[in-house]
Amino acid sequence: MPAPIDRSHRPVRVTRHASRRPEGTRPPGGPGRDGDRWALAGRLADRLGFAFLAHVFFPVSTAALAADRVPRDAGAAGQRLADEALASQRRWRHLVFGDRPAETAALKRADARRRILATTALASRFASLPRLMTRTPPPPIDWRFPPPTQPVPAPLGPPAWMPDGGGRVRLSRPVPRRERLEYWVELVDPAEDITGYARLTRPVGGRPRGTIVFATGIGMEEDRLVSADAAARRAVREGWAWLELVAEDHGLRCAAGRFSGEALMAGGPPGLARHLRREAREIAGLVAWVRRRWGGPVVVAGVSLGAYATTLGLTGGPDWPAAAMPDGALLVAHGDGAGRAALGGDLFRRLKLRDALADAGWTDALLGAWTDALRPAGPPGCRPQAIFSVTGAADQLIPPEDAAALLDRWGVPAENRLVVGWAGHLTVPTVALNHRWAWDRLAALAAASGTPAAD
Repeated sequence: MPAPIDRSHRPVRVTRHASRRPEGTRPPGGPGRDGDRWALAGRLADRLGFAFLAHVFFPVSTAALAADRVPRDAGAAGQRLADEALASQRRWRHLVFGDRPAETAALKRADARRRILATTALASRFASLPRLMTRTPPPPIDWRFPPPTQPVPAPLGPPAWMPDGGGRVRLSRPVPRRERLEYWVELVDPAEDITGYARLTRPVGGRPRGTIVFATGIGMEEDRLVSADAAARRAVREGWAWLELVAEDHGLRCAAGRFSGEALMAGGPPGLARHLRREAREIAGLVAWVRRRWGGPVVVAGVSLGAYATTLGLTGGPDWPAAAMPDGALLVAHGDGAGRAALGGDLFRRLKLRDALADAGWTDALLGAWTDALRPAGPPGCRPQAIFSVTGAADQLIPPEDAAALLDRWGVPAENRLVVGWAGHLTVPTVALNHRWAWDRLAALAAASGTPAAD
């Protein structure tokens, strides 16, 4: 049974911007008028960001992408750009995972080229924006809900990528970067005919404290965009190895004609459940692989959607091996199961998800059953004292009390919870990455283990 929570302590609250600037130059954020103003700024950032996604980015992406991922109205130039982006991605993958070792300079050039082309291709979607402003825009998401007859999911299956299930994990040659080594990991699960990817960043010289297995939020594709490695660089500076999973339907794993994250949103409750459960199993498989390969403490971390998958994995499935359970967890912008955010958060209200589900026959009773099925069941697989949470009090997607309900149920101590008074859903991940609070606690967790990871 989880240890009872000491109610005499409240969660740590940060009401100032977390930065390294001198105390007198930090933006005010304490109680009173200034604190209210910063909380308003956090809520406004969420609402503007979600409005941009729902009314600009998603419709533009839906309009711009055809089945072969070529911009529909971009002409020959757009088609050439799309073809070049796909070709450069294939060339890079061949160099990274091919049988013949490639020169480091060639790997760096191929990686830079594929990122530049992918970023340019993403930006080119906005060429259709003027046309969308003069006619009825397409729906922001191409909803493809299955009929509401599928059974509620059973318990989680075994961890993915495990050798006893025929899985294979292949590590690329390291590519030297400034003060770090970058690897790519190819993950093959023949049982489900799935190939996944992860990016591993390790410090140069010396043993890291341990490894952080990280799951990103919805729509993120740091694996293929320019200058998208800030979290990895920060982790390395703090002495950690950083293993970032490319989520299914995102980045390198995104299907043709879709943008990152669209498929899981368009699939309704079954699509969301399949994605989260699959990602939870993939995280567990990576935890077990890291333990075998390097040892040392292994921490799982997740932001938003990735945090939901992380919490599912923390409770595990039947007969999961102990090696698949982490030594600790960092949960950022999270809640108690993904159903509440998907059905009540500001982003999905703008997308009119509830209306679309109702039109497809999904009743409130059915949605409630699926929402309950997406909540983590049972106690966590690591000590509650090794779980740390960072949430924003101004979060407009996941109510902060939703995270508190999960942490209360798990018996996570109040001093392990950081509530940023001014931050919303889109700003709290930056605080979690740059605030000393999380890194100091993870460092103490690694020191208590007494066994650093191997070189």
